[in-house]
Amino acid sequence: MDEEHLRKRFGERVKHRRENVLGLSMKKVSDRDGPSLQRQVTLEDGRGPNPSSASFAKIEAALQLKPGTARASFRNDADLVPIDEPVYTAQQVAHLLELQRASIELQRVLTEKGLTNWAARGLTAGGGDGLTVSYEGIVELTETLKKLPDSRREQI
Repeated sequence: MDEEHLRKRFGERVKHRRENVLGLSMKKVSDRDGPSLQRQVTLEDGRGPNPSSASFAKIEAALQLKPGTARASFRNDADLVPIDEPVYTAQQVAHLLELQRASIELQRVLTEKGLTNWAARGLTAGGGDGLTVSYEGIVELTETLKKLPDSRREQI
């Protein structure tokens, strides 16, 4: 991918974050110790030289990005990474997917066995504040519940 294309795409991402995500003017970004107004115009238009290390650092600070991620966004034509957004390794993502699959299977089995109230506690969209179960615990509980007869729910 050529440098001109990288500059243009990076500028689009910076402008989108500034305007649409943070609702900031270029002046406000400059006031936050970001790049100068003139440099912002050239950056967002994809013109001028490639950003320097200092420019990347200023962009990250003013737009609340994780340190070091603006340069990576530029080089790899990738999204900007906000400070509050976690960054996961491939191994962590795989583990999270395993947890999600195990949780879905647990919910299915609990519902099948008539234990819907137990599964709902603490499993809210906001993360909940109740139920915390390890991956191994979820798998073990799921396998145990699979062995219970459906009529077991009336005895509980």
